[in-house]
Amino acid sequence: MTDEVIREIRRQLEERGFVKVKMEKSVIRYLELDRREVAKEVAQRIGAELLEVRGRTFVLVDKKGVRVSEIDRFKKGGRRARSPRK
Repeated sequence: MTDEVIREIRRQLEERGFVKVKMEKSVIRYLELDRREVAKEVAQRIGAELLEVRGRTFVLVDKKGVRVSEIDRFKKGGRRARSPRK
């Protein structure tokens, strides 16, 4: 992870309160780390909390910038369902 990538993740985290990051396979191979270790390292460098790791995608949360209800909604399935069209 380059400094530019870390800065962009930090910027997105400050703007939104949480951010999903998808790792390329080459990053995992190059660093020779488990995907969870990579996610933990990024969270630690940014000062965020690692919420979830699924495959090569992980979610970081800045608890200062996001409401707990939004985190719970994200964990339960993401976006709200649309109301049916008439």
